[in-house]
Amino acid sequence: QLTEYSTEHESGLHLLKEYSTQNSASATTLQTVLNEAITTFPSESYGLIIFSHGTAWLPAGGLDNPYTRTYSGTRSVAIDSSDEMEITDFAAALPLPNNKKWEFILFENCYMGSVEVAYELRNKTQALVASATEVVSPGMKSTFTNYLLLLYKDTPDLEGFAQAYFDYWDAQNGDYRSATIAVTRTEKLEALAAIARTALSGWTPGEDELAALQRFNRNRYHLFYDTQEVLETARPSVKSELNILLPQVVTYQAATPGFTSSYATGFLINHHCGLNIYVPQDQFGYINQMYQQLQWYKAVY
Repeated sequence: QLTEYSTEHESGLHLLKEYSTQNSASATTLQTVLNEAITTFPSESYGLIIFSHGTAWLPAGGLDNPYTRTYSGTRSVAIDSSDEMEITDFAAALPLPNNKKWEFILFENCYMGSVEVAYELRNKTQALVASATEVVSPGMKSTFTNYLLLLYKDTPDLEGFAQAYFDYWDAQNGDYRSATIAVTRTEKLEALAAIARTALSGWTPGEDELAALQRFNRNRYHLFYDTQEVLETARPSVKSELNILLPQVVTYQAATPGFTSSYATGFLINHHCGLNIYVPQDQFGYINQMYQQLQWYKAVY
């Protein structure tokens, strides 16, 4: 549906158009709908909210099987039935309204708080709001109900919205107290990539070193790690630079003490800079090959 938000209307929404059944995980469909919305409602600035399953930058099938190419039971940037949209297609499809970046992109998707995702979108949006871990259902429902207007301010209060999301989940009990969230500003991501290039040059971590790092996915293999901890582990000398730069890149971040910690697949959260990162591992031939297509990989490696 294409809708207009208005505080003057009793329901807050005007239904403007209903679309026939289409593949919502198609980059072409995304581009068409967004261009139609931008054309129908010219504005000085725009924000974008994406709700679907997500697995950060991973290619189709990469979370369920990082070893070989498959397409079953997967979640990339968006999924519709058996179809998926990958981050490179998503980035390429995004129009630039008024030849400007989107003011923000908010992902209500798992794992999209990724340095690779942020870097891929750095020329399309000024900011991202996303989670480095999974997003526990019902996700941002309560936050949208009570704090949506924070996104409609002349300068969207992204940090306030992110904090409201975190406060809701941090107040839950047991394994429902599981959440991470961050606001990432894209302006200085090139500087972060430069530090990463220095830190990761020649670093080949062993299994024990990787096992000691903070992880953010609950699979038996680990694909998402904490960016700051990875870079400082790879080259401790970059710590002072990161301490100065990261607060300018990640302007808000919060994490609960653990994520579904009572489960065998759960984990404690001892490190959380707001962005996850992948560390290439020889065993993951499929996703390693696809990783090399990302702008982050080309800038860092």
